[in-house]
Order: sequence, then structure tokens, then C-alpha cells
Amino acid sequence: DAESRVRTLRRAGLERARAMLEAAPELVREDPVLGFDLGEVYELLALHEEAASQLQAALGRAPDHPAAAEAVATLSMALNSGKRW
Repeated sequence: DAESRVRTLRRAGLERARAMLEAAPELVREDPVLGFDLGEVYELLALHEEAASQLQAALGRAPDHPAAAEAVATLSMALNSGKRW
């Protein structure tokens, strides 16, 4: 059905973004936005541990970056994934 195709296309796009970012680790380390983006991609792919690790590292390098607030929110989701309240 159409919904299934949309999910498949979205996942494929996320996997492509992941591959591109992982292929350029020096750029991800140098550019805070790319570091935040890789963390968000990991979180969207439900790779919560990778997301948390990546976001913590990127935030450590650029805690005052304008995009840091959104990265903190994504980090919170990654750290809390799977927990029951």
C-alpha cells in the first residue's frame, strides 16, 4: 500500500544520509551541524545508543551552537528510548 511505500522511501533516505555522513567522519567532527544531523539520523533509525553517543560528542564540541538546543532534545529522546515511566 501507499503508506508502506512511503515508510520504505523514508528509511532509504535516512540510510543514504547515514552512509554519507559516516563516510566523512572528519567533516562530522569539524561541523557541529553535521554531527547533530548524524545523531538525529541515528535516532530516526531507532539506533538510540549511537544517537546518544554521537549527540553527546557533538554537543561537547559545540555546546553553544544555535542548533544545540534541538540536539539536546534529540539526545533526551535517545537516552529515554525504551524506558517505561
